[in-house]
Parts: sequence; structure tokens; C-alpha cells
Amino acid sequence: MAVTILPTFAFWLHLLIELPASLNFFLNPAEQLSSAALQTHAIIRQYAVLLFTSSLVALIFAVRPVDRTSRNVAGALAVYHLAPTVRALSRVFGGGIGYGKGLGGPWIHLAVHGVCFLGLNVPGEIIESGSETGGMLETTDECPRRRPAFYFMALCQNNG
Repeated sequence: MAVTILPTFAFWLHLLIELPASLNFFLNPAEQLSSAALQTHAIIRQYAVLLFTSSLVALIFAVRPVDRTSRNVAGALAVYHLAPTVRALSRVFGGGIGYGKGLGGPWIHLAVHGVCFLGLNVPGEIIESGSETGGMLETTDECPRRRPAFYFMALCQNNG
């Protein structure tokens, strides 16, 4: 199977953005909420570990060839970036109450998470030809098929 696609930049971008955020949440849990009780520190640290784990997943997929699984993982990571984007939109345009300037404030969060969401949905292509082993997609015709590389770009496309 020959793979031609835009580089795995979106996975690297997710890693670059979320790794420092996870460390900040883990090391400074009291700074994340306006009046955080000590009991919330454990929850914030658990969230930090989840962010760190998503960074590790992004790293794994950044260094491997892009395939159907990469497309699905990119879609899952993109879904994550919707929540901070919506939260930043509500803070910017809805007069939402903020918790200080934490890592740049709402405009920076809106831009960064918006770029991550869009980047994880880049319309790159996986080019498939010939038959594939190991449970991957199979094609039996001589003409290669082009498929969008990332999840959301392929939701409306027939995979058969």
C-alpha cells in the first residue's frame, strides 16, 4: 500500500499544545479554578493525566504511517478540541466568566483549539491499491482508490 498524505502535522500540533497544558494542570491545580477546594486538585490532576495520555497517543500516531486507524484517532482527538473551542467561544462572545489569563486567555484558546480541530480534519488522502493484509482495507480492482485520511472528512463517504 502506497501512502501519500499531508504530513502528520496535526498529531504533532496536538502534542505540542496538550503536553504543556497537561503539565500545567498537574503541577498547578490550584490555578485552574477561581476558588478551587483542595478536593478538586485530585480531579484536576486526573484530567492532566488524561491530557498527557492523549499526547502520548498523538505521538504514537505522529511517527507511524497514516492509515485508517490514524484517521479514526485524528477524529477522536478532534472531538476533544471541540469542548475547549466552545468554551472559549462562550467566554469571548457570550461574556462568559473567565478564570484569569491561564495560558493565554480565551482568544488564544479559541485560536489554538480551532486550529487543532481543523488540522485533525485536514483533507489529506490515503491512496490504496492492491490487496491489503492484516484486516486493513482491501481493493480488488487495478485502479487505486483515494480516501480522505482523517475521520470527519470520511463520515459521508462509503467505505465499501
